[in-house]
Amino acid sequence: PQPAPVSRGAAPLPVTSCHDDADPGTLRNVLATAGEGDTIDLTQLTCGTITLTQGAIDTSVLGENHLYDLTINGPGRDLLTIEAGGASQVFVVGGFSSNQGRAIFNDLTIAHGSYAGGLAGCITGFGGAVELNRVTVTDCHSSGTVPLVFGGAVDVTTLDMTDSIISNSSATATGINGTAVGGGTYASDSMTLVDSTVSGNTVTAPWGVNDGYLTIGGGVYSRGDLVLTRSTISGNAIEASNDGENARGGGVFVRGVATLDSSIIDSNSSDGAGGGVFKEIFSNYGDPPPPQDTKLIVTDTTISGNSAPSGGGIATSRPLHLANSTIAFNHATAGAGGVMFLLSGVYDAEGTLTAQSSIIASNTTDSDVAADLGADDVLAASGANNLVATADPAITLPGDTLTADPLLLPLASNGGPTRTHALDDGSPAIDTGNNAAELEFDQRGGA
Repeated sequence: PQPAPVSRGAAPLPVTSCHDDADPGTLRNVLATAGEGDTIDLTQLTCGTITLTQGAIDTSVLGENHLYDLTINGPGRDLLTIEAGGASQVFVVGGFSSNQGRAIFNDLTIAHGSYAGGLAGCITGFGGAVELNRVTVTDCHSSGTVPLVFGGAVDVTTLDMTDSIISNSSATATGINGTAVGGGTYASDSMTLVDSTVSGNTVTAPWGVNDGYLTIGGGVYSRGDLVLTRSTISGNAIEASNDGENARGGGVFVRGVATLDSSIIDSNSSDGAGGGVFKEIFSNYGDPPPPQDTKLIVTDTTISGNSAPSGGGIATSRPLHLANSTIAFNHATAGAGGVMFLLSGVYDAEGTLTAQSSIIASNTTDSDVAADLGADDVLAASGANNLVATADPAITLPGDTLTADPLLLPLASNGGPTRTHALDDGSPAIDTGNNAAELEFDQRGGA
């Protein structure tokens, strides 16, 4: 059992009614009279569902009772759902400054939200941080005719998730000039997911790129840094529907430093580049040049079964650091199925690959680019104890790189926090890796 969260303000304020009106004891009434730092306690409710009939719960700077710091405690995600019946958003929180306040949601489900004004269907944050602990956010939909539609389920400045789920949500641009980002979630500053899942989300828009706006991040889009730890990004998709348009990052799109640790990114798709992950930085609308050290760091992670025209598993224009990871069974139609470096003509591109004890193999492509590792310009590679089945001739790999079939078994629960590909008997990868990353356990939980 989880320890009870501690109130940061006065004694927790109990919610005693599951109705949605101004009567005492309802969630809307309790929040209307709450103070800064208060904890709202829904743990004693037995009704199972609060259906919002009066519009979103708004504690933001635009609401009648603006709360920078707020905690909402539920009895458990399977015991209480707060939902809007598809008629409105569910929660609007935060101030206008990126560092103002924190809205914390614990132990509940937030669902069935919708918004046609281009912001998230379930949780929109105008500033500060949103924290989800043991929370499910599902069936949330953003849409609009605006130039850019944000975050199907969650659109915030900073997002921190622990043991939480964002699923079955969408961001859909319907205007003729529209683009959209983050079918599951969008964060304008940074995002951290621990023991969490983003799955079954979609982005659809007419344009892949239009007047500086982009259609990116079918599951996740982090404009700043992204950290995934023991987490799953699965079954998300992104599409730009106009002929010749290409959306990017079916599972993940990230601009800042991306750190993927002990995680899995699988079965995502994009109609552009980066079925699993797209890593790029870019400058638009007069933004200053982004930092030169942004990179993609993948440790103890599996990237499998993703698809895109180019870079079925990963497409990147920035340095890639791989350690003790597997990139396999991804597919591309016009570029490398496993990892594709997109460097030619890309702003601030940097083609470097550092790999230790990793497998890039069993990927496929319909093109004449190498199926597993490709680049459209010069690529410098370094590291040791890797297995790369096929690579473009212009890529010089370390001399000890193996090229034989690693004999990977299908994705399964082999121990550890996520599904993985075990090695079949006789695999050339058995006992040929290293632990330069000084990991205590491999992704399967073995020493």
